[in-house]
Amino acid sequence: MRASSKIQPKHGAVLACLVISLLPLLATADTANQAKVTALTGHGSLLKGGTALQPISPNDRLSDGFGISTSANSRAELTFNDHAVVRLSGNSALNFKAGSFLELTRGAALVGIPRDVKTKIQAGKVVAEVSGATAVLEYEAPVFKFLVLQGAARLYRPQHLGDSVLVNSGGMIFGDTKAALPDAVDFDIARFVKTCQLIRAYSPLGSEKQMAADIEKQQQAKSKKTLIATNLVIFPGRPNVSIVDPDKRPTEAETKINPAAKTSTVEDAAAPQTHP
Repeated sequence: MRASSKIQPKHGAVLACLVISLLPLLATADTANQAKVTALTGHGSLLKGGTALQPISPNDRLSDGFGISTSANSRAELTFNDHAVVRLSGNSALNFKAGSFLELTRGAALVGIPRDVKTKIQAGKVVAEVSGATAVLEYEAPVFKFLVLQGAARLYRPQHLGDSVLVNSGGMIFGDTKAALPDAVDFDIARFVKTCQLIRAYSPLGSEKQMAADIEKQQQAKSKKTLIATNLVIFPGRPNVSIVDPDKRPTEAETKINPAAKTSTVEDAAAPQTHP
């Protein structure tokens, strides 16, 4: 769907082979980049080199060189031994590279990274470096969407020196991974949190107080008219901005404008806001 209105930028702001292949899953507890499947809704698969090996189950452990995918209408939560949390929506695939480096090849991932941990997650030609923050990265090549719900994270393109943007809480960047990064725009954190199944369907992340504080800051800015709510909405899997009727519930407007979005497990919508 093409953008129907522009928003103002925010400035500053497989049997034998399988048995052998699965041995790395029995990694010791000291493995730096080991992850445990702490929750699973629906169906997920273990990946190796992009190929599905076997179904995954809760409490399975995964290590470097492997990955995980989810089927439609499924979700999975992974908890790393450094307490970082990654939650995948339906139709998503995530690969574990060396160290704390992840690659999202499709779908959406919510990451909750403790303050003393640094994680990089790549989508196409862009990389998000996250530490002490909660963020969501959505990717359907070549389109991406990156939102920070709490804290701050840096988004950059490794092959392009200087193409880097610090995204603060309440900031969102979306576009084409092959193009230069645009400025961040503001989005409504409260609305996103209320509609995001990667938050609502799980136990607390531990960053709820920080998100609540940032939501309150946005509310105060709205009351002072330094931040203005709009009737602009960005639907799941879409990088474009649409105009909706502000008097309708988000799900009603979403069904009419983007019916395919009804099956999304990520969010109903991210609502941009502007500075006057």
